[in-house]
Amino acid sequence: MNNCKHNYHGMEGAAGFVLYVALLTILTAGTVGGFFLYSAYNHSKAAQRWHDADQCLLDAQSALEQVKYEMIQAYGSNGQSAVTWFLNWSSNAIGATPSYTIPSPLTVNATPVFVTLAGITVFTNAGTKLVTLTLVADARKGYASGPRRKIQEQVRISVGTSTGGSPISANCAFGKYGNNNTLNFGGTLTIDGHNWNLPATFNSGNGSINNPSANDLPGVVYDSTKISTSANISINGNPPQTNAVGAYDATYWYQFLSTITPAATIWAGGNDSLGTRTVPLVKILSSGNTTIASAKNGAGILIIPGGATVKFNQNFYYEGIIIIGSSDANQNVSVTVNNTTTIFGAMICLGSASAVNLSVPGTLGVLYSKQAVANLANITNLPFASSGSNGVPYTSYWREIH
Repeated sequence: MNNCKHNYHGMEGAAGFVLYVALLTILTAGTVGGFFLYSAYNHSKAAQRWHDADQCLLDAQSALEQVKYEMIQAYGSNGQSAVTWFLNWSSNAIGATPSYTIPSPLTVNATPVFVTLAGITVFTNAGTKLVTLTLVADARKGYASGPRRKIQEQVRISVGTSTGGSPISANCAFGKYGNNNTLNFGGTLTIDGHNWNLPATFNSGNGSINNPSANDLPGVVYDSTKISTSANISINGNPPQTNAVGAYDATYWYQFLSTITPAATIWAGGNDSLGTRTVPLVKILSSGNTTIASAKNGAGILIIPGGATVKFNQNFYYEGIIIIGSSDANQNVSVTVNNTTTIFGAMICLGSASAVNLSVPGTLGVLYSKQAVANLANITNLPFASSGSNGVPYTSYWREIH
């Protein structure tokens, strides 16, 4: 009897242990399951937050594009003779004045997007207004604790009185940007920022000066080091040299260069035209050795790119803008003027990234001419031309503000 009683209690203890293990197993499984459910919930919320943040960014960008479109529509309705309506805008709200109203906030994808005009800079040169607009968009998902993406885009708009489509201008006769410009003037150098009339006959080289004139510009604009003068170096203008770069800085010219390069055609040499006063062209020299072995002339925009070694061994006459340089630090540029080169318009040396070596054993004359620069509006294949009207914005930079 005692043995039977002992076995009964043993069986009772074993059953309790099994029940304990079962309950512990269920509790563990429930805990693990709950952990995975909680992790899945957090992952879903994180994914939703990422989605909302991305959507905010897209909404803000959509709002900026809408604002730029409205600006152009308003510009067109106000004519092409004035830029004052830019200056009348409120500093903290789009559409305040003077000619139209954009809802504030804009509604994009059922999301309120607040767009503000953060700043306006207007640079006046030779009858052209270069307007720099800084736009800020702030997208929210409709509730205070939701995501917010704040972006800024700076756009440039060239507004002039002419009917041409090319927002092209210059703020000097000779632009020198960056520390990588090596200038060796062993011959004769003449730079003049006073406004010159073009010669009556194309390629005659005999222009006339308007002095003094409201259109006079600096002879040299530099952002690091001025040009040293000597007996064979003449630099004139209003003033002769200045480091007041203004809106036409290296960033502007690199942006300009990247914009127009796709429209340029490679000069094939020989009798291939570099443009005329009637039909100015955008030409680019090859990235290699080029020798001007016979007298040449041209008009428009001439690009001397990175990797090029160019020698002007004969007389060269040009009306427009010559740009020397590259944004690629591995592509240096070498230009040698061995004979007489005359430029009505402007010459730009971009030695910020690539190294620009300009050597003048011969004679180089760079004479600013409003007529020569204004004539570039007759270039019809530039990407920012818009049916013969100015005012087309193009982006200087885009960034997110934290």
